[in-house]
Amino acid sequence: MSKLTRLAAWAAVVLVAATAAAFPLAVGAQGQPAAPAAVAPADSAATPAPAPVAKAAGGGRAVEVVDNPYGFEALLRGSDI
Repeated sequence: MSKLTRLAAWAAVVLVAATAAAFPLAVGAQGQPAAPAAVAPADSAATPAPAPVAKAAGGGRAVEVVDNPYGFEALLRGSDI
């Protein structure tokens, strides 16, 4: 590798590092939207039902079943051949 190529590579690394050090919170600088006031839902059909809870047969701890829309099973069910 020639000296000029190494110098250009190091300059690129320094430039990227300096930019990241100078602007670390550029993404976090965006303002958060105002939180809406607490409003009761208009109808109960719009509110999602809580996940079902299954009890263990031996009187053990309850296990919550969660539907994950980003999991492998949802990928298989939602895809087509």
